[in-house]
Amino acid sequence: MIGTVVSHYRILSDLGGGGMGVLFKAEDTRLGRLVALKFLTEQLATDRAALERFQREARAASALNHPHICTIYDIGETNGRSFLVMELLEGQTIRQRVEKGTVPVPDLIELSIQISDALETAHAKGIVHRDIKPANLFITERGQAKVLDFGLAKLDAPRSPGSAITAAEDTQLTGSGSVMGTIAYMSPEQARGEAVDGRSDLFSFGCVMFEMATARPAFGGDTTALVFDAILNRTPPAIHHLNPDMPARLWEIVRKTLEKKTAARYPNFATLKADLKHLQTDLAGGGAGAAIAETVQPEGESIAVLPFRDMSPQHDQEYFCDGMAEELINALTNIEGLHVTPRLTAFQFKEKNQDVTAIGTELGVATLLEGSVRKAGNRLRITTQLIDVASGRNLWSERYDRDMEDVFAIQDEIARTIVDRLKIQIRGRAAGRPLVKRYTADLDAYNLYLKGRYYWNKRYHGGLQKGMIFFQQAIERDPNYALAYTGLSDSLGVLATYSYVKPRDGFAKAKAVAERALQIDDTLSEAQTSMGFAHLFYDWNWIEAGKSFQRAIELNPAYPVAHYYEALRLVSAGHFDEAALASTRALDLDPVSAIAGTFKGWVSLQARRYDRAIEELRGTFELDPSAYIAVSLLGLTYACAGRIPEAIASINTALELTGRAKIMLDGAGLIYASAGMKDEARAVIEELKKGEGYPSAFHTAAIYAVMNEFDAAFEWLDRAYADRDGFMIYLNVFPFLDNIRSDPRFAAFQKHVGFRQ
Repeated sequence: MIGTVVSHYRILSDLGGGGMGVLFKAEDTRLGRLVALKFLTEQLATDRAALERFQREARAASALNHPHICTIYDIGETNGRSFLVMELLEGQTIRQRVEKGTVPVPDLIELSIQISDALETAHAKGIVHRDIKPANLFITERGQAKVLDFGLAKLDAPRSPGSAITAAEDTQLTGSGSVMGTIAYMSPEQARGEAVDGRSDLFSFGCVMFEMATARPAFGGDTTALVFDAILNRTPPAIHHLNPDMPARLWEIVRKTLEKKTAARYPNFATLKADLKHLQTDLAGGGAGAAIAETVQPEGESIAVLPFRDMSPQHDQEYFCDGMAEELINALTNIEGLHVTPRLTAFQFKEKNQDVTAIGTELGVATLLEGSVRKAGNRLRITTQLIDVASGRNLWSERYDRDMEDVFAIQDEIARTIVDRLKIQIRGRAAGRPLVKRYTADLDAYNLYLKGRYYWNKRYHGGLQKGMIFFQQAIERDPNYALAYTGLSDSLGVLATYSYVKPRDGFAKAKAVAERALQIDDTLSEAQTSMGFAHLFYDWNWIEAGKSFQRAIELNPAYPVAHYYEALRLVSAGHFDEAALASTRALDLDPVSAIAGTFKGWVSLQARRYDRAIEELRGTFELDPSAYIAVSLLGLTYACAGRIPEAIASINTALELTGRAKIMLDGAGLIYASAGMKDEARAVIEELKKGEGYPSAFHTAAIYAVMNEFDAAFEWLDRAYADRDGFMIYLNVFPFLDNIRSDPRFAAFQKHVGFRQ
């Protein structure tokens, strides 16, 4: 088309394009000025929805006379192709700019002020853009911002009489446009298909500001489902954690635009612009205002409760100190609007002499609670202090000298004081109730429960056995102590899963105990989770397990165990993307948890996403060198990926860490078989038959399957079915069973296990 004349516009050169349109530089022969012509592509020239988008863009932009909105001069048609006549812009889009790196702070703030001013004007005219993204925001060679492409705009002003597009078609236009490249910048309400107003543009523009500051998207993911989950459920990291050049106060502004609930965001672009201008002034002055900008904490209403120190004469109250911190974490987690660091994440700093400011910065929280316990007989001295991470200043401290009978009241008083100091209004289920729920009136039973959880959290065989003893003793003291039943059920379930006891016996007892916990209190998230575990691994009932896990999550969305068990349920049923979402959510809730990280790797292994599993499991092991299950699964993943030397090295490490525990031997047998080391694999099978514990029939069957010894494999699957081996839920997805899936005998096991669900 170069050199041709369209109406009174002579086309001079090609400016490129993308999506729906192509751009040309042209000369307006009447007015003697340079313009840009935007044509619909040939493929869309007869598309009614595309044409309506074109006309919508013209109507919206032409109604707005603003220096930071690209001006639309005219709309026309030639040879059946529609075109827009636009202001000629020379420069680059924010998308092109960010591809070169982050935007300097002064430029970022100035561009953001200009764009905010433009969108404030659009909203005042009843026009919501609905497609704010880096590719639709332009930076001219003079550093001026321009908002482009109002093709998806919501026009609240009266439409032209000749337009016949319906509300339903308007939704289709939005959906079509969203799929065409704006998913990562959608607001939560837009992602849910709900009605939107100007606050949706605020959220989308927050995503753009985040990307200018960090050169990475605020909400990323390998699939559309993962991106939607991030938008709806995840909070991006602080921008100054990713880019130290960014002031913390800028993150406060960006974070407010990215609130999931519209009511929590800025009410409009005018207020956003005002905050940006205040920050711009403070930073330009370089004085007190600039210092404030650097010291405001990024996470706002957020706290980590560190493990309490044991100051008792005999130093034998570690379990009680851990229990105090855990009770406070559980209580504060129920406060709407307060982010609380999960237990495993906070407890990584146990017995570490690290500066509290450094700890708070590493955890990304604004405040820390630390304390100590001195217990002598029935007397308690509990000392606490709430610390502002940014300044290191003590916000509040208190000492409680009480009898043991007052421990629940002390915990509730501490939790309420924290909420008061952080100026959080207690809403929802927590309003009008004690923050620390008292599950037993028997203090001896409470102490026994704390001891049981202390050993349960160790997760090794001896610790689980000790924990079970204390849980049982707590139940004997108080037969209606629901939490003690959940602890006992969880311990039995893990022992059965890890081949320490025969599965049929261990899982049956775990289910019976979970049922008792639910009889006492069916609103307890832990009890619902324990029952879901039994439904899944013992009953092989995916439907009932799902109901239990979903109920557990409803009762306590911040309980990571429910999320990663739900991930296991989903992956065992072959729902790989959904399982990845659930495992990601669990890890988000407890980012340094070796358990959550290991389960995430297990999900990726079953989904045959070996590179991702290797990355996840290696990261977990680097985070916690004692995470022996992660090392074992890393070996299995290496074997599936054909990286045999690395597989053998990993399993040898796991065997050394655990003293050749049976569940590690299972992995060794599979890896040796995969490597063609049949003699070594057979030796492992013989070793599994000896000593204490239960040799996993499921894994033994898989070893024989890898060695192509099908009769032996099916004989051991028979045993696994009879023994109620929990790993049978992975019958359809476990990679090491691939060799026997085409055998007619395999279908019978699928039916027996219940995959018809």
